[in-house]
Amino acid sequence: MIKQKHTKKLLSLVTATLIAATLIQPVTALKAAEIKSSGKTLADYKTDGDSIYGKYDDVFEYSEGLAVVRWGNKYGYIDANGNEVIKLKYDVAEAFNDGLAAVKLKGKWGLINKKGKVVIPLKYSGAGQYAYGLIAVKLKDKWGYINKNNKVIVPLIYDDAYNFEGNLGQVRKDYKSGYINRKGKVIVPIKYDNIFAFKEGISTIELNDKQGFVDKSGKVIVPPKYDKIYAFDQGMAQVTIDGKSGFINKRGELLVPIKYDKVTIFVDGLSQVMIDDKWGYINTRGKVRVPLIYDAVYSFNENYSMVILDNKYGFVNKHGKEVIAPKYDKAYDFYNGFARVSNNHKWGFIDKNGKEITPIKYDDIYNFYNNYAAFSIDGKQGLIDSNGKEIVPAKYDIIFTSEYSNFITVSINGKWGCLNKKGEEVIELKYEDILELYNNLIAVKLDGKWGILNTKNEVIQPFKYDSIEPVNDDEAEAYIGKTLYKINYKGEASPK
Repeated sequence: MIKQKHTKKLLSLVTATLIAATLIQPVTALKAAEIKSSGKTLADYKTDGDSIYGKYDDVFEYSEGLAVVRWGNKYGYIDANGNEVIKLKYDVAEAFNDGLAAVKLKGKWGLINKKGKVVIPLKYSGAGQYAYGLIAVKLKDKWGYINKNNKVIVPLIYDDAYNFEGNLGQVRKDYKSGYINRKGKVIVPIKYDNIFAFKEGISTIELNDKQGFVDKSGKVIVPPKYDKIYAFDQGMAQVTIDGKSGFINKRGELLVPIKYDKVTIFVDGLSQVMIDDKWGYINTRGKVRVPLIYDAVYSFNENYSMVILDNKYGFVNKHGKEVIAPKYDKAYDFYNGFARVSNNHKWGFIDKNGKEITPIKYDDIYNFYNNYAAFSIDGKQGLIDSNGKEIVPAKYDIIFTSEYSNFITVSINGKWGCLNKKGEEVIELKYEDILELYNNLIAVKLDGKWGILNTKNEVIQPFKYDSIEPVNDDEAEAYIGKTLYKINYKGEASPK
């Protein structure tokens, strides 16, 4: 499909065309080295010289203003400015929580505060996160809980103990799991083979390969009788017996019969369901809204669901009415009131009544933005309006409709320019690169330098900048060498 820019994160158009429920884990498994976010960047935490990443082997996520860092085999902490505030001397270090962090040194665990002072002696063979006033600790192969003054609150008698979540902490003894409160009182009996995290006040329990539900008071809501039971979502939970699924409520009452081969979670009161490879939709009362006759159904978008029958695409509404019969070889969801459809490898648009607003003749098309859509024929691109009228003929190599201004950006032979909404050229196709800004301003590059023009092709900023980049809806930043300039919504520049 034709590539178009349609997010607030803006790239120059040259660049744009070149890039295209589990068990609770034991606290001993939640070490800092295992919670690093590979996508995390620390651009906001630059030092005066190189970035923090250049100084350490690993930089972990910030928590309460401090981040764990590693150099070689030692861990410590830095602040938001990259200053090393706690020396890199620990074998393992955890993120801070409520002012305390678990650390390991010479095989022993304890906790430190943000000044690096040891507040829980490093004498334990395991330690969890300080949470809700308690810390899970391990000594002589048994787990229990202490407070921040190192006072034992829950005796160290368990085989495993987990960080508290609210008033409850999961414990395990003799291969059985349950929950205790912060005073050590057993709330959910320690008798289940597995027990899962609470969601919407309910926890999944497992006993003898059957699953059920228990609430935070320890009351069994649903006895362990299902082969599989899923977490509650919007007050409903999927349950499965012998490969068939249905839904129950929090009282354990069956809302949707256990008869479907596959179900999905409810979205806007509807769930996709399947029996014998035929799909449809039901509502939260189990009533069929879209009959189970289709080979596939898709999520509703703009109140229409795309369906497939005998390899043909069509659309139904939420009342189950087949508004557009399955007759297309390919289709995409409705977007801004129109859907792209294809037959015999050619594309066109339909509206929500199924009317074809364009002939199905294009090699490629893209979604409507601001009542305009790009199309492609024989390798050249043009533009149509929401009535299906071709307002820009297919003569450009690339064409982009703008979401934020009145520009239509076009390119021929690597040179960029702009049209108005009548298809008339308002900015000559002579620029090396082009970038939409705001308030009907556009940045263009000529002879290696950037400047700014308006819709009248008037120069608002001269061609002297090495780079220009929008930072929000009414401001951009530009560089000349290392000097940074702020450019406001009027196009006025001032040193920053």
